[in-house]
Amino acid sequence: MRPLTSLLPALALLAGCGGSGEVCPQPAAKVRARMAAIDEVPVVFGSIPVTMTSSRRGDGTIVWRVSQGDRSILRFLAHSEAVDNGSTRVRVEVTGPTDRPDDPVTQRLADNASVRDLYQLAMAEQIDATLENREFDFSRIAAATTRAVAANIGEISANMDKVGEESRRRGAENIARAYHEEAQGY
Repeated sequence: MRPLTSLLPALALLAGCGGSGEVCPQPAAKVRARMAAIDEVPVVFGSIPVTMTSSRRGDGTIVWRVSQGDRSILRFLAHSEAVDNGSTRVRVEVTGPTDRPDDPVTQRLADNASVRDLYQLAMAEQIDATLENREFDFSRIAAATTRAVAANIGEISANMDKVGEESRRRGAENIARAYHEEAQGY
């Protein structure tokens, strides 16, 4: 069995450009242009109907606004800085939809580190996949997904219970309506 320290160089190679302060072996202008073109929402949103648009700040930051309908619900920020002519450091951040210090989404992200970390890691993987010309690799966020689910299982269960109860209620209403219509001769 090899000691963990012998695996560190291999693990370092797996960490892509979008991680916390990782260095990407591409010039800053190219990295920023490719990041600004990302419009695919990370997989962590599942089937929730959201869209994502990007904009550039003059300081090398790309900002993606995630919206549901007309409402902005979240932002991803990728801060980039040239390390030298051929490499760029990228750091990803997730925050609420506004810069207000009392933004409720920002507060929920601060209170729920497992979800914040999952979103951040998913966007970093989205950036890595783009910069490395490959598909999004879900295995790179699987552990963070597991941590987020485990940390939030009570809330997830309560939400599922609400959905189940609503489904049962609608089913009972539909059955009652069908019997009523049959009795009326419809």
